[in-house]
Amino acid sequence: MPTIDPEIVEEKLNACLPHLVSACENWAAAGLEDGPIIMAVATPRSAQVLRAGGWPEYEIGCARDDAAKAVIAAVESPISDAGCNVIAAGISVLLGAEGRQVHLQDVTAIRQRGEIPVLVFMLADADTMTFTTTGVARPTLH
Repeated sequence: MPTIDPEIVEEKLNACLPHLVSACENWAAAGLEDGPIIMAVATPRSAQVLRAGGWPEYEIGCARDDAAKAVIAAVESPISDAGCNVIAAGISVLLGAEGRQVHLQDVTAIRQRGEIPVLVFMLADADTMTFTTTGVARPTLH
């Protein structure tokens, strides 16, 4: 098993942050559209915020490396319905059944607090990724 240098991992993931922040600001400016699953997905070169109707289950026959490469390519391409499908399917593979279940439990708790749940997923390459689910306050009308 290769040695993992935490500084290199941190550097790779930090490169995702400016794109993630920009994509989230654009989503907020557009009104924070909610949906069953909201994902903010970033690479060191781009990011997208997208909405999915649910988690596709494409684990049979799809290697994690291939799923990660497909997600990266789709995030770094112009936004399209096909690209969003690839991102959702690839992240579904990367999370696995257990990760999807934990995400859905987090979604329930976040919605009970009145917030919009967002899966934040950063991946620099097939071996360097992190994710969390967080709540975003709903916009208030004055």
